Amino acid sequence: MPRRILTAFGLVAGLVAGPALAASGDLAVPGWRAGPPAEATLEAPQRYDCTGPACPSAGLSCLYAVAPPRPAGSRWLSAEDVMNPDVMPWADYEVWLAGAARQLKPALASDPSRSGFAERGVPALQALGGRDVVRRDYGLRTRAGYLAMPAFLWGAKGRLYTLACATAPEARQAARIPMIGLIEALAVLEPDE
Repeated sequence: MPRRILTAFGLVAGLVAGPALAASGDLAVPGWRAGPPAEATLEAPQRYDCTGPACPSAGLSCLYAVAPPRPAGSRWLSAEDVMNPDVMPWADYEVWLAGAARQLKPALASDPSRSGFAERGVPALQALGGRDVVRRDYGLRTRAGYLAMPAFLWGAKGRLYTLACATAPEARQAARIPMIGLIEALAVLEPDE
């Protein structure tokens, strides 16, 4: 049985590190404005704001992050591992996701409702961009209203990737196509070996 997916992703480290972004390369994607350059790690995710014509009018922002490589000799993670509740540390991922919500919507930092998700969808496996991707929808009730947070996870060449997005609940369907396009565009950054 694999270690609890990268020792709970180092998610707690990502939460403690907060929104500090490192200066590496900009991950440019058409139709999306990238935030300050970042390493796209769990501790320093890369922010994307949807700016293209297909973007929902309610707005759509996402954080892209990559977990550290698996130790030498470890087996590679798969989407099936993420679907397996005995392997995937969903509670730890949700800690990281709550931090992502505060980065995507800074007003949530002082909102007492940020302590838990009002909605946790059932993880669903789907094929996107030539790979199996797990999607799980979350909802966060805040003083300002309800925030829809679709989250995507996939494994490639021994690394775990995630894209966590935030939009208005009525924009979920409109956000689907731009989010899929972003995942497909980010696929070129995955390792070849």
